[in-house]
Amino acid sequence: HQLMQVDGKLPDITKAEKLRLHNNNGAPIEQENVVERLLVNGLVQKKLKLSQMQGQGQTKTDIDEQQDKMEQENEVTLTKQITNEERLKRITEMLQGLTERYEGEYSNDLEENLIRRQPDFSNALAKTEIRASLRAKMIDWVIEVFGNYPDTTSHNTFFVAVHVLDLYFKNYKGRRLKDGDVHLVGIAAMLIATKYEDIMQISLRDFVDKVGHKKFTAEQIKEKEWEILGALNYNVAFPTAFQLFEKIMYKNFQQDNTDGYSEIKSSAIYLLKMLYLDVKFLNIQPYVIATSVLCYTIKTYFFGIIEQLSQNNRQRQVIAEQENILLQSIVDNSNLKIGIIEECMKEIRAYVHQYSETYPDLNNLDKFKDVWN
Repeated sequence: HQLMQVDGKLPDITKAEKLRLHNNNGAPIEQENVVERLLVNGLVQKKLKLSQMQGQGQTKTDIDEQQDKMEQENEVTLTKQITNEERLKRITEMLQGLTERYEGEYSNDLEENLIRRQPDFSNALAKTEIRASLRAKMIDWVIEVFGNYPDTTSHNTFFVAVHVLDLYFKNYKGRRLKDGDVHLVGIAAMLIATKYEDIMQISLRDFVDKVGHKKFTAEQIKEKEWEILGALNYNVAFPTAFQLFEKIMYKNFQQDNTDGYSEIKSSAIYLLKMLYLDVKFLNIQPYVIATSVLCYTIKTYFFGIIEQLSQNNRQRQVIAEQENILLQSIVDNSNLKIGIIEECMKEIRAYVHQYSETYPDLNNLDKFKDVWN
């Protein structure tokens, strides 16, 4: 309901204060004084050992020599432990320095590289005889398949599979693909995605028996996998819409773990998957979609908060100002023209309104929406 209330307009703010939502109030972790602990333990152990020796009737000379030896060993232990603590401190400082250096020197370059390398999915079905509705049904099925492997797959596994599927439809130069080809192509695309993205891939045997219900043999799936990779020039290392979205989230929110951040992120990922069910969004650059999805989700989130404030106009005004500052910050960081984002948001709003009527039988997005959250 909240998604349908958003008008798709962004605030016109020329001088907006950048809003940093990440938490800077974390207190340093207090470490146990390891040196003091070792000193105490060393003294206790030494006294116990000397008592045992006296009870065994050893001479004073033997006891003195053993005491000197134990003191030397204790000093070595302390030296090692202090060295380890110092090493840990230096590693921590080094990692902090690398993070700061990344933010200062490499972050923007990485983002520009991702944007430059984003795939072009436009007119993916133009050279085929595949119905858009069947493609949507296949994408919904991909959600179900990966949703049944929640411990080994991820959001990005899904997006890799969908992107591989569409790039194959777009770039295949053989006979015109038809509806009957979609099933096998989808299975092979998922196999490629799990091989590339997951640490523990879904086995080929599972794709034969559980996913494909033995409709296709292992050899048929491998042959189609080979064909798809050839059409993609063996390149599946492209940035996905999800990776672009994650980059935008990190740039604007850093490592925020608040409830609001989590709700915005999970809702935006849900919406991002929903958009890729429909072929019309393949004609929009993934980076534009990812940015627009985040802006639209934020407007939805703040709309829900404002609606709960009843008639408290002052609180509503404060919340609206926070929303505008955040949205303007995202637009400024994106280097996209505000008109491009607003136009995409209008498309998103219309799509959300019509989604249940357009795809009444596609339910896996809701069924598996919490699998990887």
